[in-house]
Amino acid sequence: MNFCILGAGAWGTAMAVHLGRNGQSTTLVPRRYEQALALTSQRENVLYLPGIHLDNQIQIACEPKPALMEAEVVLIACPVAGLAETAKTLEESLESAWRAHTFLTLCKGWESETSLPPPSFLKTRLPERLVGVLSGPNNAMEVAEGKPAAIVLATE
Repeated sequence: MNFCILGAGAWGTAMAVHLGRNGQSTTLVPRRYEQALALTSQRENVLYLPGIHLDNQIQIACEPKPALMEAEVVLIACPVAGLAETAKTLEESLESAWRAHTFLTLCKGWESETSLPPPSFLKTRLPERLVGVLSGPNNAMEVAEGKPAAIVLATE
């Protein structure tokens, strides 16, 4: 399966490492161009997940639209404060993301303008798509290190 992860903070990076470890085709898309260059050259997210190596099979993209072209599942790993901007990017890229059938948020909290939880907010912007949330009682470093974790998946 092809995964695209929008956001390369601790959670986005940890999920890319986890998916790569499990043989999934994964593209990580940081919000900033400079971060994409650093991740590509260092193969480590020094800012958010130091000490965790990014295997070469994890692709790093500088822009979301090309990364979304091959994606089947899109993980939204931005801070909830950036969810509206990320949703706008997704709306603008939906034509390119024709294979994407599932959109999962990893955001915590509520969207400030609507007071909706992230999956509900995203569903208002992507009404024809399967939208859900991926959560669990673990932290990014535990996931990146491959420690056992309980992950909960719920869809709307």
